[in-house]
Amino acid sequence: MFIMFKEYQLGETLNDLNIARIQIKKDFEGTDIKSEDILRFKVDLLYDLVEGIHTWTVRYKPDVIRWPCNRHYSQRNLLPASVPGEDNELYEVGTVVLPKMVVGHVRDWPEDHEAIFGSGWHSKEHMIEGISNIYEPFYGKRLDNDSILGAYALKDFKLYESCKEGYEKLFPK
Repeated sequence: MFIMFKEYQLGETLNDLNIARIQIKKDFEGTDIKSEDILRFKVDLLYDLVEGIHTWTVRYKPDVIRWPCNRHYSQRNLLPASVPGEDNELYEVGTVVLPKMVVGHVRDWPEDHEAIFGSGWHSKEHMIEGISNIYEPFYGKRLDNDSILGAYALKDFKLYESCKEGYEKLFPK
């Protein structure tokens, strides 16, 4: 069995992103690829995003590789970020650039990859347990060694001006 954990550069143009998508399709043949055009985060991660502490985000959906692509901006690897409000509706609060992503089977993820620690996990085991706990209620399935995880590097998070007052109330200095 060969190791299936790879990094892909995500450029700004649709062509750049399609090159990465085609390569992912070849590398993980038979796995569905679904585009993701907005990133959802828990409210408590907003401070870490604004401060540049949260530098990666791990994504999971059974038998699917999520692929980031914004169809609304000319810079295709610039995605809107949203958080749930008190009414559980999602609200866009800013944008973030995704310069690269990694994809791999759980068994092949390196123990010390920057995506693990940059997304707030203390170890690979902590990440597996946490991701399982987050997604099991939605998909009825916990991660196993054959599950495929994707992770996006996060760069240049920009909080919308209209959200700054609410942010300062949530995270006073």
